[in-house]
Amino acid sequence: MSKFTPVLCYTALPWEDLGKAAAVFDALRRFHPDWRYVAVIEDTDPPAEKDAGFEIVAGDRVSFMHQACRQAAVGIVVHIDSHAVVTAALDPLLAHLEGADILLLARMDTPSADRQAVIEHDLQIARSGTFNLAFLAVRTTGAGPALAAWWADRVGNYPADIAPPGYAEQRWLDLAPGLFDGVTIVRQAPMGLELPRDR
Repeated sequence: MSKFTPVLCYTALPWEDLGKAAAVFDALRRFHPDWRYVAVIEDTDPPAEKDAGFEIVAGDRVSFMHQACRQAAVGIVVHIDSHAVVTAALDPLLAHLEGADILLLARMDTPSADRQAVIEHDLQIARSGTFNLAFLAVRTTGAGPALAAWWADRVGNYPADIAPPGYAEQRWLDLAPGLFDGVTIVRQAPMGLELPRDR
């Protein structure tokens, strides 16, 4: 049982991909049976679903994090991509929140060594966002709720042309370390967690 409780863990995805939520939650539940799991359906109001083994709600990943941070019964909110592969407990990753409120994962941990790689890789990350939103965790105390409220406001109320299409959510978070206290940045996901790179 994880010592990081209570934890609400969610993934956001289209309705037709609900099976991916089941797969990632089943993998996580092996190590974290005490967590609360929620699938956030982004494209439609989900029909009534019984016995899914987790909650199903309508929304998007940004506004749901803001909503979840306001729940007094939750200590940590974790967003994980439905394409993640989990083969070990996430306690080593969440341990970074022992002295922080916001946990971000870097998309890049070493500079590219040649010009072509800089053009094809580094510049794309510079334009689309520094942090990998396949995993994001915040405490519901300290700076966590402020970050979630600010992020929801910026994504929801301001033009998305700050980044290539589909990357505005990611790009806004580049400002987080300069705006909020209690931010910790992890350069590599721990063993047992494989994340898509371009999320």
